[in-house]
Amino acid sequence: MIPAGSHVVLGGTADGNLLYKYLHDQPHPIGATTTITYKQVYQYLSCLGVSPCEGWMNDNDTVRELTTARNMAYDKVYQDLVSSSNKGANYTNFDLIYLTSPLLDILTDWDAEGKNPAELIEPVDGFHPGQIAQALEAKWMYEHLEEAYPEFLGEVNPHNDDIQKVFGDQGGY
Repeated sequence: MIPAGSHVVLGGTADGNLLYKYLHDQPHPIGATTTITYKQVYQYLSCLGVSPCEGWMNDNDTVRELTTARNMAYDKVYQDLVSSSNKGANYTNFDLIYLTSPLLDILTDWDAEGKNPAELIEPVDGFHPGQIAQALEAKWMYEHLEEAYPEFLGEVNPHNDDIQKVFGDQGGY
């Protein structure tokens, strides 16, 4: 049971086509002595039947597009759930909103700055956002909530000054 007064954010999923787009021709860390690309790793895992994401970690455009279509359908379900919640099928204990995944914008901005978007994807598994991308996603979400849904963030901790006196300025961490 979610406590009364709670706020729930449903986050949209990222388009996994981005993985292939930015990684397929990049060297995978497994190739310490010879260059092995992500595409080759994806093909190998698929051949073994152990690919953790057969739909997107795949060199077949059609399979990736079908996977993206299914992914978009899931996101539509999340959006419909929030929409129905806002039209009277309200939950008694919590507010519900949907936020799209900011990953495409983050990767596009990173690329526009002349940086390699592959740097934002976890290098070993090659299909999750890495630490920098997660930090950028968190920043995006916080800023979006602060602007559009400030009630979801709650009040500033009134003891922040006391905490800083005890622990000092740790640079925001």
